[in-house]
Amino acid sequence: MSENGKLDTSKLEELANFHPIDSHAQGLATPEVARQWALMVADCLADTGIVMTASEGYRDLATQSYWKVWWTAQGKPGNAAAVGTSSHGFAVAVDAGSGAGTQGSTVNVWLTNNMHKYGFTRPFAFELWHLLYVGNPTIIWEAVNNMANIDDPWFKVRVLRNKKTGKIAVASIATGFWYPVPTPAYLNVLEDHFGKLPKTEDLADNRWTFMRQLANKRK
Repeated sequence: MSENGKLDTSKLEELANFHPIDSHAQGLATPEVARQWALMVADCLADTGIVMTASEGYRDLATQSYWKVWWTAQGKPGNAAAVGTSSHGFAVAVDAGSGAGTQGSTVNVWLTNNMHKYGFTRPFAFELWHLLYVGNPTIIWEAVNNMANIDDPWFKVRVLRNKKTGKIAVASIATGFWYPVPTPAYLNVLEDHFGKLPKTEDLADNRWTFMRQLANKRK
């Protein structure tokens, strides 16, 4: 897998409806992500009449560094990932516009109900505009192992299930890694590609909520 923030941009593709909100943004993603994004924005337009835009895709090391410095200067260093670890650096994340980050807006609600059909999820509850593509099991598994490949229980990759809701997540708490699994069958897809996953840990609802909140704060 290519190194985070150092991708060959000639192998990336332009995101449909790219409208940057600043001069640092690049509207690029891997071909698979760009294709799935294009399908999603087309269906969003058909269903809602709204053109969903993308404000950013791939983020190279220089841009990751810029945002880390900027947020640190604002007193909020946790709002930007450590340089070289952003999911934008693998060109698998898209920041959506058109109200995607506003709770209850038409696009926000449409994404909540439909984004999983195209392979996207929201990894962070506090960044509703930030969409991560997890449709390709190779991408998600390699990203997990790049961020959490040691045995410490707070760092290692874990499979967690909420006993009350049945929701499942692949997580590494100390690194801020929390990815909702679209369906239980997705675990079988991962195992088909990479072998047996860690045993699923069943958590009470309050413990699940605590773990998810802790992971979000670590990012």
